[in-house]
Amino acid sequence: MQELSTIDVVPEEWVGAVQFIQVSAKTGEGMDALNEALSLPSAILDLAAPVEGIASGFAIEARLDKGRGPVATVIVQKGTLEKGQIVLCGSEYGRIRNMLDESGKVVKVAGPSVPVEIIGLSGAPTAGEHFIVVANEKVARELAEHRLEKFKSNKLAAQQATKLEEVYSRMATGDIANLNLVIKADVHGSLEALKESHIKLSNDEVKVKVVYGGVGGINEGDANLALASDAIVIGVNVRADATARKLITDKGIDLH
Repeated sequence: MQELSTIDVVPEEWVGAVQFIQVSAKTGEGMDALNEALSLPSAILDLAAPVEGIASGFAIEARLDKGRGPVATVIVQKGTLEKGQIVLCGSEYGRIRNMLDESGKVVKVAGPSVPVEIIGLSGAPTAGEHFIVVANEKVARELAEHRLEKFKSNKLAAQQATKLEEVYSRMATGDIANLNLVIKADVHGSLEALKESHIKLSNDEVKVKVVYGGVGGINEGDANLALASDAIVIGVNVRADATARKLITDKGIDLH
């Protein structure tokens, strides 16, 4: 509470405006208080999500399952999500082949505030991506391609900006050693945590840079990128395929 108060997040107990509920995921402590804190304002303000209409919401996690392919955990914000519908999530799309609740039980529909795992997307979307049900696969494909092109353009602009920043940084502070990383993980949550934690390791002597991060096994493209950028490859709960392993061994790429 004290750490949060330093960035102006002051709890009610300290005459602030933010309600703090102390909970434990291990023991379940505080869950009743949390439910009450959420339900009371909702009842007073008469908040309700529409059940009818086109379903939409957000991806909260995604991974590549060896047997089932891309699996995305999504939470519905409004509307009703149904098995067989075509979903667009970020730059990934596909027809829902199967849908599971938090207990792993197969379900056919999911309404507002319900988290479900959906199987059938073309790839693993990034956590936090918005999803929406679309009319058909043609519309989904066109929108996905448009979003992918926009993402590539933004990524290229960011890379160019980073290069300029590095030039100015070197001019100001002298030559700084760079540690380039290629990170692959089994889920987006792990990937984002690793990227953030490694970038924070940068100091006055070493600049840590994640040149690429993705979900899935380590492939030839990842190995070639590491070779071209003189990067270390880090894999978390994933393996390198046969082609990538050969290239890593032949070229002496550092793999962890």
